[in-house]
Formats: sequence, structure tokens, C-alpha cells
Amino acid sequence: MSGRVQKKPVQKMSSKIVADDFSAAFLLSIQPETLKQFAPDTLKHIVERHRMMSQSRKRGNTALEITNPSEKNVGKSSHTTIDIIGDDKAFIIDSVIALMSRTSYQIEKILHSLVYVGVAKSKNAGQFLAKKTEGYVGQSHIYIECARRLTKEQIVDLKQSLQIVFEDTTLSNRDWLVIKDNVLKLRENLLPATTSNKKEFADYQDFLEYIYNDNFTLLGFSDYTVSSGKEGHLKLVPASGLGLLSATRSENFLTDGDQKHILKNSILEKQEQVLVTKLMRKSTVHRAVPVDAILVRRVDAKKQITGYTLIIGLFTSVTYSRSLGTV
Repeated sequence: MSGRVQKKPVQKMSSKIVADDFSAAFLLSIQPETLKQFAPDTLKHIVERHRMMSQSRKRGNTALEITNPSEKNVGKSSHTTIDIIGDDKAFIIDSVIALMSRTSYQIEKILHSLVYVGVAKSKNAGQFLAKKTEGYVGQSHIYIECARRLTKEQIVDLKQSLQIVFEDTTLSNRDWLVIKDNVLKLRENLLPATTSNKKEFADYQDFLEYIYNDNFTLLGFSDYTVSSGKEGHLKLVPASGLGLLSATRSENFLTDGDQKHILKNSILEKQEQVLVTKLMRKSTVHRAVPVDAILVRRVDAKKQITGYTLIIGLFTSVTYSRSLGTV
């Protein structure tokens, strides 16, 4: 869906639009077949709009505008248009498209361009390229034309949802390598619980290794200790949250229902040492499907429960095509 290719014919076809390095970089990363879907004047409006938005955007921030044609001149379409600029991240275009599908806002046309911007306070500052080069950072540009015109209320709701998508893709991209490292450490330091025989424990270790080996899109990680009391709820270990479970997220990713049913030791201690389940809420990153959750019970050398680790994310499509014995 990203349509990132480097082809000279793009610049030739759009010669009336290309007048500077930004326009050239913007157009060169889009497939010619995609550009042909847009009238030249509409394409010119899109490029100029993204140029203006790019000038005021600071690295690390997301520039987002959702517009109805009566409010601003964005071309000849009567449908709502969406313009987004952000730092280049994995899963961003997938996540935006998934949100649009989940909210039933059909996409009529879409452009995704990746340009490389000269790092601030360097000799390349303010320059744009179409390919990755040292001293430049990726900047993702998304233009969407909806299949209809949205109401003001719908625009407000969609804008809030898109901001959440960008926040969550930022958090998951920021922390995924740390989460992956923590999964490996969890596997290496895991001790068998009283409910685990040798074969089961070996299977748990193999499963965590399987997760580590890129068969699970890692989106969140957190550690919990067991609190005192009759119900034995779990208590979050301060600063252990990563990705979507990070304390820096604007709101708790886990719903009240998920916290009630998953983070209760009185239930978990009766389950297997490694429990695989699903959250009630859908993922905001990559695919709009229920989030997969893995709960691992941690014990000490005396097999006493010391806490739990929660890993959330999405199993890859490869996992669903395999038999249980090979996972």
C-alpha cells in the first residue's frame, strides 16, 4: 500500500507540478499508476498542501487536517479529505487504513509518500530527497479522499481516532526492540511453577522463543506483582510498562473489563504458567482485530509466585496457518 518506488517516468509525467526538491521527492515515491488516478490540478493542490503542513511540523509531532471542500480549497472533489504528516514508522499506513475500515469510512483514493528531510541544524536542513540518505530522516505523507462527505461531528471523532493511532504506532515503534529483549530475558530466567511438568515447561520456553523470533507483533509489555487481599489482584510494577502499556500513553490501553478478567491472581494461579488469550479491545496498530495477550507467571526457586508478565500484540498470519504442535 505504500507505493514507494524510485522511477524517472513519475517526474516526467508530473513535470508541470515538479518545481522544487519537495515536489520531486513527494511524487517520486508514489507509483505512476497511483498518480494517474488524480487530475493534475488536484495533485498540485495535494503537493502544495503537504508542503505547507510540512513547514510548520516539528519532528516527533503529527500534522493532521480533515477538510470538507466548502471550508478550504483542496481540489474539485466534494468529499472529505484527510492530510497527515508524521515521522516514518512501521505499520502507520496499515493502521490508518484499518481504522478507516473499522469506522466504516470508505476510502475512495489514497496516496502514501515517503520523503527524506534534512536533519535540523545541519547543512541539509530544509532539503528533501526521495531516497534514504545519511543526514536525512523519513517523513510519511498520507492523503485520503473519503467516499463521501463527513459531518462535523464525524470529523471530530475521526480526528481523535487518528491521533490515537499515531500515538500508539509511535509508542510501539519506540519500544518494540526493548520489549523483544525483555521477552528473551523472560524466557531465559523462567523457572517452572508447581503446575508445570518438565515437558510443559519446555513447551513454555519454546513458545516464548517463538514469540521472540518475530512470530508475534510486539505492541506492549508490563510486569505485575501480586497484591495482598482476598481477590489477589495484580499490581503494576512502576516503570515496567512499554509500548501500548506505557505510562506515557494518554490513557490506559487496558479496558476496565480486561483488567477485571485478566489481572486477577485468584483466577490466574489456577491456570497454566503461560496463558494465551485475547483482550476485549481491538488493536489500533497494524490490524483492527482483538489484541492477543500472553500472561506469564513468574516464580522463585521455591516455586512461590513472585508476579506476572503481560505481553500484548498480534500473532502473525504465519501462526494461524500452523498446527498447534509447531507453534
